[in-house]
Amino acid sequence: MLKKAVNLIKYRRTIGLFSFFYAFLHMLNFVILDMELDLSTVLKETLEKPFIYLGMSTFLILLFMAITSLKILFGRFYKYHKVIYIAILLATIHFVMAQKALSIEQFGYLFIMSIVIIFKFLQRIKRLNIS
Repeated sequence: MLKKAVNLIKYRRTIGLFSFFYAFLHMLNFVILDMELDLSTVLKETLEKPFIYLGMSTFLILLFMAITSLKILFGRFYKYHKVIYIAILLATIHFVMAQKALSIEQFGYLFIMSIVIIFKFLQRIKRLNIS
């Protein structure tokens, strides 16, 4: 017997906040353990290494989305939450660049990210053709 597929849409806010929390811990790890709270070194490393720049950009997008996911702000900023797809792309590239070598795991992440982006693009085209 086939079971009904799990609808992940109702969990998107929770998944998004968990993603932000993970990114926050990841950034704290970088700032506290790697850079030893030296903010000038953090800024220097961020500007010198592209994968850190991408990671910080992704963190800022997730920070914006976490703040605007509050019920009071969500209605006003809902249309801007589409930047999550940019964050997915930047986070994937950040992960691949940080490894310095492509493995099967990185190709898997790139493949999944590509599928998500393609489906959203096709969904957008379909929506424009219907309107």
